[in-house]
Amino acid sequence: MTQRLSRTRRASRIAAVLAVPLALVLTATSAHAHYQEAKHGDDLGWVDANHWTIGVCDNEADGNGVRTEYRTADGNTDYVGDWNGSGNGCNSEVVFDGSYVTQFQVCEETKGCSGWKNA
Repeated sequence: MTQRLSRTRRASRIAAVLAVPLALVLTATSAHAHYQEAKHGDDLGWVDANHWTIGVCDNEADGNGVRTEYRTADGNTDYVGDWNGSGNGCNSEVVFDGSYVTQFQVCEETKGCSGWKNA
């Protein structure tokens, strides 16, 4: 019985010691762990929870293409577009520089942009 209790205590201590670094890792990464959207009219730009994937959806059949412009933590800017203007379909991509998205906005061809939003 004493040996079994000793093993249980040892296992509990090991679990407690391992829980602290895990909690720190989860806390550090959860600051970026959320899905975000920006809209311009019915058109949609989005960043998924990992902040590595960016997307755009043209939801207006008006002949205007749509793009989501984004900035990364490494200071680069790029965009993903849906140029058919038909209000049908979406496109997405993984951030091109291996970094993560810090800001984004959705823009409609000839109509303007939603304004930059923090990711």
